[in-house]
Amino acid sequence: MPTDKPTVEKRKGKLAETIAETIKKDIIAMGWPVGKILGNEPQLQERYSVSRATIREAIRQLERHGVASMRRGKLGGLMIEQPAEISAVLALATYLELAHISIDELFEARNIIECMALEQAGARLPEHELQRAQTFIEALRDPEPLEFNAEMALHTQIRNFLRDTATNPATALTLDALYYITIHDLPPRATKKDVEQTLRDARRIRRQVLEALVGGDTDGAKHFQRELLAVGEWLVRKQLKGTDSKASSGLVRLQVSPNNPVNEIFNKTAQRLALEIIQTVRKMRLKPGDHLGTEPELQERHNVSRAVLRESLRILELHCILVSKRGYGGGLVIAEPLPDYTVNIVVSYLQYYDFSTHYFFEVWKTLQLATSKMAAERITPEGKKRLETLLAREQSANPKEYLSAMRDLEIAISDLSGNRPMALFAQVLSRMAMNYPLGELPKDVIGPLSAAHEKSVQAIAAGEAGLARRAMSQYLEMLSDFYRPEVRDKWPATIKKF
Repeated sequence: MPTDKPTVEKRKGKLAETIAETIKKDIIAMGWPVGKILGNEPQLQERYSVSRATIREAIRQLERHGVASMRRGKLGGLMIEQPAEISAVLALATYLELAHISIDELFEARNIIECMALEQAGARLPEHELQRAQTFIEALRDPEPLEFNAEMALHTQIRNFLRDTATNPATALTLDALYYITIHDLPPRATKKDVEQTLRDARRIRRQVLEALVGGDTDGAKHFQRELLAVGEWLVRKQLKGTDSKASSGLVRLQVSPNNPVNEIFNKTAQRLALEIIQTVRKMRLKPGDHLGTEPELQERHNVSRAVLRESLRILELHCILVSKRGYGGGLVIAEPLPDYTVNIVVSYLQYYDFSTHYFFEVWKTLQLATSKMAAERITPEGKKRLETLLAREQSANPKEYLSAMRDLEIAISDLSGNRPMALFAQVLSRMAMNYPLGELPKDVIGPLSAAHEKSVQAIAAGEAGLARRAMSQYLEMLSDFYRPEVRDKWPATIKKF
């Protein structure tokens, strides 16, 4: 059907973004020497052959990423920083919030990621930390919760303990991002009775999680963790009763606890305004190609300064939520969210912390197993066609092209899971995998890998969730040694047993 709506093209990277990415690559090549001054504005402008405005915008982007910051003064300049974890968590949480993920997606992803974290924690819980776990268990024995802020602080300490025990930086990032976007403004929709009952249940179940973990019963710990998430989901859904099931998590009105770390992340005026604008888009039911208005109109609507509005619009543009059109009939136009900006920030963080192939594989394996099953449960005719096309490309690829074709198929499976948080995490890991200098796959393993991948695709296309997960498990088992450098030389012989 013809339409008079303007066509919105996928956003092309601006020169400043390209320069920021180049500087980041230069920093990585230098070994990321924290504290080193790369040069002042004129020096950087000359080195990268760009205008003053472009280098300033590139610097702003590096500062948002937590990669570097501009220090003023005679001996100042662009100083290399440690990529802040908070920047990576903010990027993940913001994208998922702006992309308007549903409650179903959120808790489905939390279920998978939090059970994965417990499995990692159970395998790595050191003897000297058992006493700390016991201290938490004792603190939870009283069925009556503490004063609200104190109770929230206790649960946060336990969450952080389990996250840190897992020792996987990718697990920590995803856990924190999913937790932050779950937080809702409890008043006024949640009654005091509902909140108190939730806290009582949370105390009892979290104690059971810890007791199972201390006892070496990881499966039991995961069972109780799912029960704990169900309690939290019940409260969230009760708050949203009578409203759109995809309602915002209320990050613009965080009032749950003054000491909650979420407030520190989302307390910037521009960040809050960006989320308010997204809420406006939802209420107006605008779709890609629709006009939101002009800058003066938005400035008046939200009663903010031009500077705050422009910073907020920049956040939305970076995530491809909006594009700005010039000329007659121009203004701010709704676009399709793209995760590129978010992926870049998170990859920067993981690169700095030397994200090992072992940690990569254990998270990636969990994601692929879960999303292959979900994709089979939700497959569509269009999804089948996409998988068949990508499988054909993989099977015809030469050794140099094979890894790229293989990763494209893996990302497609994650996309078809219907869970956007899981698909986003898969994209991050796929980008991260490109940084490992693993070389080409041996020719004599490409055939068996493609055959295993074909079994996965066939099971997904047939809607056979159990078979899809089983086939993906076999495929991942074949790949596991590829991510263990000490045995990779023996891999061709090992893979023949399959």
